Amino acid sequence: MVAFQEKVATFHHEAEATTNVINRGSDEHLDFIISIKPKIQSLTANLNNFLLEIIPLSNTSPLEDIQSGMLDLKDIYRQLLQLIARMHDCGLYNDIKATARALTHGTENLREFIYDLEHYRIHPDAELEELLAGK
Repeated sequence: MVAFQEKVATFHHEAEATTNVINRGSDEHLDFIISIKPKIQSLTANLNNFLLEIIPLSNTSPLEDIQSGMLDLKDIYRQLLQLIARMHDCGLYNDIKATARALTHGTENLREFIYDLEHYRIHPDAELEELLAGK
């Protein structure tokens, strides 16, 4: 299904754009915090909405669509980890702690989703499949 790939690509671009904003930085620390906090909050909200939409969609999408979106999902996860690390490195994480923690939590939810897709959807456990089938 194209919907899965479109959602992954759309969110991938948003995460990339937000990461670029943080990397550019700002001359004034307070101005930077004031300008970046709403962007991080928006990214976090969109990440949570993305997961709410994509998780059920992954249950009904063809396996080929899931497999083709995995690289982008992993790249999104990598970008979010880099964003969080950069926030730690520059001290921003402590300046917007609640906002940063929410992004970290959403990023961990994405990691769990990727893990579940890899282990239960793409490479299902044969023993688990037998158990669920009642064999």
